[in-house]
Amino acid sequence: MISDALNEQKDTSPGEFEQRKCRRLLVKDNVFAALRDGFRKVGKINDISLNGLGFSYLKKTDDERPLEYDDHVDIFLPQNGFHLFNIPCRTAYEETGVAIVEGSPLKLAKCGLQFGKLSDMQLGLLEFLITKFTVKRKPKGKIPIAQDTFF
Repeated sequence: MISDALNEQKDTSPGEFEQRKCRRLLVKDNVFAALRDGFRKVGKINDISLNGLGFSYLKKTDDERPLEYDDHVDIFLPQNGFHLFNIPCRTAYEETGVAIVEGSPLKLAKCGLQFGKLSDMQLGLLEFLITKFTVKRKPKGKIPIAQDTFF
């Protein structure tokens, strides 16, 4: 099991106001999140903790549906078949930007999720994922969605 100290750590990076109760850890492999409401939002997880995650995804230019409809997420690793199903969550934030890739504009988004109440099985699998597939977060700095796009 993950140490209780991980739950109690707070990110106290100078110059940044952090509201999270758990420090987010960077994901070191290709780990993905998919919001279950029609699986319209699927992307690579940037960071994760026992309380939530942040991920980046391509956004349809006409997708302006309110975020409150996204209330469950799946986490999966395609390379080894790991799949954590139907985790209750709420959207904490979503940032959208545009990047030009090979002359075409792409709408990109970063989304932060806060987990709801997890079952014992979900919590155990989440702890396994964090133990095996994360590294400590570097202080300061943002994770860009694409090399030239920052939010």
